Amino acid sequence: MKSEYPYREIAPKVYMINEFNVADCYLLVGTERALLIDMGVGLGNLRAFVQRLTGGLPLDVVATHGHVDHIGGRGQFPRVSVPVSYTHLTLPTT
Repeated sequence: MKSEYPYREIAPKVYMINEFNVADCYLLVGTERALLIDMGVGLGNLRAFVQRLTGGLPLDVVATHGHVDHIGGRGQFPRVSVPVSYTHLTLPTT
């Protein structure tokens, strides 16, 4: 499983992570927590990569909607939020 992703810092502590030309995810790193927006299709170990970028900060994960290129990597994260109005398929709830 790939653990290095192409990425770039698009603003201070805001990263665009490219999932090998399949999908883009966005990471916002704060002082106390980080926020990952979308999880790609799950081609690599996104969770480990994000942990390295954040220095291990607590992480919140949100999907913009339920298409596979946005939620395919959801199994790597214990909790994912999906806005109900944007969900196109049913995700398991905890």
